[in-house]
Amino acid sequence: PTIMESGVADYVVNSWYGALAPAKTPPAAIARLQAAFASVLNQPQVKEKLLAQGAEAAPSTPAEFDRVIKDELAKWEYVIRAANIKPD
Repeated sequence: PTIMESGVADYVVNSWYGALAPAKTPPAAIARLQAAFASVLNQPQVKEKLLAQGAEAAPSTPAEFDRVIKDELAKWEYVIRAANIKPD
């Protein structure tokens, strides 16, 4: 069933992608990775290609991405509880 059919009305689902590194990765390495991803995602030809595929580049800082992940976990916890989804 859809989310609405499961009893959760007016719920919007979006797809997103991100890159994660091992927990003990040095902050300097994380900063270099983030800068490299942001540089690529901010290139006009990359933005155009993504938009043509229905996606939008949204580079973020590690702290912003951490917030996205936490928000997604909370959102899906709500959906699972509201729809009374149980593991098989």
